[in-house]
Amino acid sequence: MANWLVSSATSSVCAEGGEWLDALASALPHFKFAPGTLGQLSWRACQDGTIDVFGPGPRQPLWLHVEPFPSAGEMFTRCGEIFAASDAAAASTVALNLLRDSIPAEAGAVLLTTREASQMQFVSAFGPKADHVLGMFMPANVGVAGFVTSFPTGTILRHAQQDCRFYAAVDRASMYHTDSMLAVPITTRDSPCFGCLELLNAPERFHARDLPMAQTIASALAAWLLLADA
Repeated sequence: MANWLVSSATSSVCAEGGEWLDALASALPHFKFAPGTLGQLSWRACQDGTIDVFGPGPRQPLWLHVEPFPSAGEMFTRCGEIFAASDAAAASTVALNLLRDSIPAEAGAVLLTTREASQMQFVSAFGPKADHVLGMFMPANVGVAGFVTSFPTGTILRHAQQDCRFYAAVDRASMYHTDSMLAVPITTRDSPCFGCLELLNAPERFHARDLPMAQTIASALAAWLLLADA
């Protein structure tokens, strides 16, 4: 059985299936559709191995997207480098590099909450202004980073400057302009939230289907941090 990621514009779910069509059928209830809806859909295979799924009729807009998703074993292998890191900064950098290899973005960062839990620090970063933000502190309860660590949940901002959760002070301090943003909490089911893993300015746009991959990497980093605190 293979893993497939089935995504709409606003949500995604990982489903198992011998073929992508099996996974799509099992994922339909997640999107509030009966399995029998499958026979009313049309689709096209893309050159990159993914599948675009359309609603009934030739003029319906893009409805769902299906793509292969790494198995737990494959993701463990990819994230294994994190556990070989010698300290939190090194582990954060490995996690950030894994994320940028998986999801295209102009910039990104790892923010870890201080022991007092009152601030978050940029411990790793890449992008045109990485040197400006590396080592910077910000209040732990503000911005998108504060949002995803408080709830905790991943989120995507397609128009960051217009979002009330966006913390513009970092842009001003680093002389950078954030247009879009993807952020996930650094946590597992059994751990506290250690901070935030984020990407900025996708070449085109971030998608809901990017969140599971980002969260898997962030959870691996959280596991390293949990072991380091033990």
